[in-house]
Amino acid sequence: FHKALDVCEKSSIKNDQLLTQTYRHIGMTHRSMRDYSQALKYFHQLVEIEQKALTINHLLLGNTYRHIGFLYYRLRQYSP
Repeated sequence: FHKALDVCEKSSIKNDQLLTQTYRHIGMTHRSMRDYSQALKYFHQLVEIEQKALTINHLLLGNTYRHIGFLYYRLRQYSP
């Protein structure tokens, strides 16, 4: 995943959809490995892109916020 992210970020062709999918997959991989802090890092990067590209009530953006909330819960950080 990290190599794919590197390629996406350095590509001269702007493809936000591919970049967001890559951030989401990396975040979910870290979440599955219970590396919640690293997962949070990627989900925050993902939400930055989605906020620019999607409407505020878009389903994907809401889903990303749900993942972020879950990660804060697992880290026992109840207030951001």
